Amino acid sequence: MSFEKWQQAWHEGSAPGAGDGAALQRLVHEVRGKARSFERAIAWRDARESFGALLVAAVFGWVGWLNWSAGRPSWTCWIAAALAFAVAAFLLIDRFRARRSVRPRGAAVSAELERAIAEGRHQYWLLTNVVWWYLLPLGSSVGMIVLHVVLYSPQSLWLRAAIASAMLGVTLVLYVARWRMNLRVANGELRSWIAELEDRRRQVAG
Repeated sequence: MSFEKWQQAWHEGSAPGAGDGAALQRLVHEVRGKARSFERAIAWRDARESFGALLVAAVFGWVGWLNWSAGRPSWTCWIAAALAFAVAAFLLIDRFRARRSVRPRGAAVSAELERAIAEGRHQYWLLTNVVWWYLLPLGSSVGMIVLHVVLYSPQSLWLRAAIASAMLGVTLVLYVARWRMNLRVANGELRSWIAELEDRRRQVAG
């Protein structure tokens, strides 16, 4: 399959054809549709995660404000809110980067494939490094609230220890499950998607 045929099929999308031309057009249309679906899924994921992190930041900030206005220690709550906000800021900045890299429909097939491969590899990096940019900051945010409970809660020491242990235990279980899920997606569906795109790129180059 020559580059010229790929380029023509990419611009024509699902236009009717005959023989190899029709098969090529269907193939290109399928790859383009998967790329668009992948981008929409990532955008919705970023929106959900950003909203969740902002909600956590707002709740912890509100608790901090209540403590501060009552003259009680609030520094742990402010740090917790800042850590959660940092996760939301990271996701929003990354989304802005992704939007700037999007090429308009009808761009050269090679350029769209290269962009899709680059975005797939970037998402693979995000998923395999989720501990550092997502789980660790949010886990530290929860940890600051646990520290607040231990240091400043009026309950007995044993009750404070029980509350702190329960919070840390639930957080650890949820975060380990999230980490394993991200690795499963990265090394399964996402790696297969990148390999498919790279295969299409080799066909174009050939």
